Amino acid sequence: MAIDPNNLSTTATLTFSEDFNSFNLWNGNNGLDTRPGWAMWPQFDNGFTEAGNGEQEWFIQPGDAQTASVNPFSVQNGVLTISANPTPSSMLPYVNNQPYTSGWVDTYHEFSQTYGYFEMRAELPAGQGLWPAFWLLPEDNSWPPEIDVMEMIGSQPNTLATTVHSQDPIAGGREISSNHFATGAGTYEPGMTTGFHTYGVDLEAATITWYFDGQEVFQTPTPPDLQNKPVYMIADLAVGGSWPGNPDSTTRFPAQMEIDYLRAYQAAPQSSSGGSGGNQPPSGNNTGGTSTDPPPTGNTTTVATSAGPDDVLWRNEADGTLANWAMNGAQVVAGQEDTFQGAVAAPNADWNVAGIGDFNADGHADILWRNLDGNLIDWIMNGSQIASSQAITSQGNTVAPGASWSVAGTGDFSGDGASDILWRNTNGTLIDWAMDGSAINSSQDVTLNGAIAAPDASWSIAAIGDLNDDGHSNILWRNADGALTDWTMNGSQIGSTQEITLEGHAATPDASWSVAAVGDFKGDGRSEILWRDTNGTLMEWTLQGAQITSSQQVTFQGHPASPDSSWQVAQIGNFNGNGTSDILWRNSTGALVEWTMNGAQITAMPQVTTGAGTANPSSNWTTIAKPTDFF
Repeated sequence: MAIDPNNLSTTATLTFSEDFNSFNLWNGNNGLDTRPGWAMWPQFDNGFTEAGNGEQEWFIQPGDAQTASVNPFSVQNGVLTISANPTPSSMLPYVNNQPYTSGWVDTYHEFSQTYGYFEMRAELPAGQGLWPAFWLLPEDNSWPPEIDVMEMIGSQPNTLATTVHSQDPIAGGREISSNHFATGAGTYEPGMTTGFHTYGVDLEAATITWYFDGQEVFQTPTPPDLQNKPVYMIADLAVGGSWPGNPDSTTRFPAQMEIDYLRAYQAAPQSSSGGSGGNQPPSGNNTGGTSTDPPPTGNTTTVATSAGPDDVLWRNEADGTLANWAMNGAQVVAGQEDTFQGAVAAPNADWNVAGIGDFNADGHADILWRNLDGNLIDWIMNGSQIASSQAITSQGNTVAPGASWSVAGTGDFSGDGASDILWRNTNGTLIDWAMDGSAINSSQDVTLNGAIAAPDASWSIAAIGDLNDDGHSNILWRNADGALTDWTMNGSQIGSTQEITLEGHAATPDASWSVAAVGDFKGDGRSEILWRDTNGTLMEWTLQGAQITSSQQVTFQGHPASPDSSWQVAQIGNFNGNGTSDILWRNSTGALVEWTMNGAQITAMPQVTTGAGTANPSSNWTTIAKPTDFF
């Protein structure tokens, strides 16, 4: 679904914003560049020009000693002013004899994205030979393609030019040169030089749509070479060239382009429509018969419908069939294929489990399904019966987040008893969905002190759980260097972000350690973290927020428990109904063992049995709940 520039709060999420409260240049971590990707070479350290267009300006590079007396950039009251001026004669040898100096800013190092809405708010200068522009170039420095969000030549201050360039032929376009095609529009938009206006473009896989002050002015199909192509933003004030001509005696200097902000958005998970998709949703309507690989069933005792011991959820990866185990400790008291309206549920391979959570606060784990086309379905479960199968909606509209969004985890971040869904974009941005069954009550950017939180790719979520017993799920982040950080949450707001410490020192497990599971192994309402070393050693951490109050090796009858690599944690759950999380282990042979826990002590480790004997599901069957999500 296209982004609506007039309704960005609900149709998009902000992914980049430069509001020019200061002028920050690229410092290796953040800040704007003053030259494009193709000019990131030493020969351009003192500046550059766009010679191919016949331009007459020299784009000054801050920090260059030879041109230090000329500064085209100034910031005041949240506005960046780019000034173009005639070059002092004494400086001509240092600017390649270009008769004018000016400025250029871009986000080459700091920000790029594949699809989305890009916007600038600015006031433009009038005058013969002036050429202000806001445009997009590919991050990989290929050319074409190029999107000119807006261009204006100063001698025609009421004409807005919007163009896309491509190496591929464009419907309704023209061939400029070999392997260079373009199409665009020129629209009458008075007032561009007498006040601030917004200039935007929505780049999507199918179409590119241009906007002026929120009103659509042009649309064209997206050329193939702009599909799945990250682009960055550029704003500059050029002088002279083959299109605008050169300045004359009527041109007033300094000529100034004033920019209020540069922003970018992506379609928010809550705003993508998606429709019904091309595949049958996992609603159980496809009877499909019985699986050729029998489900891991027990006897036929009726599954309890009231809150009690947790179930084990299985999926057959070969045919999509699902099965549910009702547990009594290590005994499977009921094992049945999941059904919807009496038919066996067998979602096809296009549907994957995106998350497990209690989205309607009824005490039962529900299943969130996601199709390859982005569509989402919520299954409300009642034992092995799917009580309802509903598309996820926001304000009555179905949603289908784009491929750049993935479910990072589920947890009760708001403390209302219902699991939220945490989404993460490839650019690091996070969105929290507060759920009411299949309906999204709210969809908010995750923020810290009012600023959007967007951890970079070196940070990954290690676990989600209530680490401080406040009724809200925390998020445990782990960096590639081993550093750990705890986020306390209040809905979409981060209450605090603190380094995990043990006895006052930073806790940084090395790469041989990974989080194997999260669960309430003490039955005190607080989540503990189970760490596993590559040698099999297990450690349990009890936390009070970001402080580790206890770090103990897991033992059985006083001896360390160190399962070899043939054993993996299959699921965490309160399988015996005593309020304490148990650990279900599965061997590569299919054998299952349940550990009953009392903190870091294993009180029992029986084999899992069914009414027919020892349970040993075939390798086609896998559990679908994540052991690192505890809600």
